[in-house]
Amino acid sequence: MNFLYGLLQCFGHGLGLPEQYKLVKVIGKGTEGTVWLCTDTERNCMVAVKLIPRGPPAWRLKMVSREGHMLARLGAGHINIVRPLEAVLTTKHLGFITEYVPGASSSSSSSSSSSS
Repeated sequence: MNFLYGLLQCFGHGLGLPEQYKLVKVIGKGTEGTVWLCTDTERNCMVAVKLIPRGPPAWRLKMVSREGHMLARLGAGHINIVRPLEAVLTTKHLGFITEYVPGASSSSSSSSSSSS
């Protein structure tokens, strides 16, 4: 992954994100896409950027749409939900930009607590 990160940084990230987002590292990968930790130079903070490749299969499109609606409805002002900041559409990706909350993912936290 370090080689990929170095290559992306060297030639510009090529992910189509606005220039305010500077890639730091990949922090997650799942069914829908890849989550990057980025520095947001306009907000002066760290953010999580979930990149979903454009043209997803029809079965995945419903999940992505549902996630976007949930972020819009539930995220603003709720203390237990990561706050959405914006959604961006590039030539290659749909991106959900949210506040970055350090720590384990919710899925790894719930699986470790259920096994103990």
